[in-house]
Amino acid sequence: MGTAAARAAMQEQAQHGLPAAAVTPWQRVSEASLHTDLALAREEVKELKTERDRLRERVRLALGAEIDDVQRTEFVSRIQDLEKHNALLVAELAEQTERAGRLERRTLELEDEVTAVRRALARTIRVAPSSKE
Repeated sequence: MGTAAARAAMQEQAQHGLPAAAVTPWQRVSEASLHTDLALAREEVKELKTERDRLRERVRLALGAEIDDVQRTEFVSRIQDLEKHNALLVAELAEQTERAGRLERRTLELEDEVTAVRRALARTIRVAPSSKE
């Protein structure tokens, strides 16, 4: 009787459950680690914004200090250099913001996968024969 129940459970798992090979190690992450990853990504975005603001302030102060001593042509050249540098910083910020967005999206995907695996496990546990049979 136990063997028939085991076969029935295996057939049920094959039809409705996730095959063992389909659950890769990165899908077995804990919900806590997903929350940690998301928190780290958010903290990184916050730090990048703070750094951007700090660099912006430094550029503003440096430019203000140089204005009095710079001739017009040097001033124009310096502004162009600063604009190039600013463009690089803006591009880096955009890249880091996109990275943070990807991490947040990946975290949501992983949370969904964890939920699906838990549901499949719960179904498997409910369908599995009891050890008393």
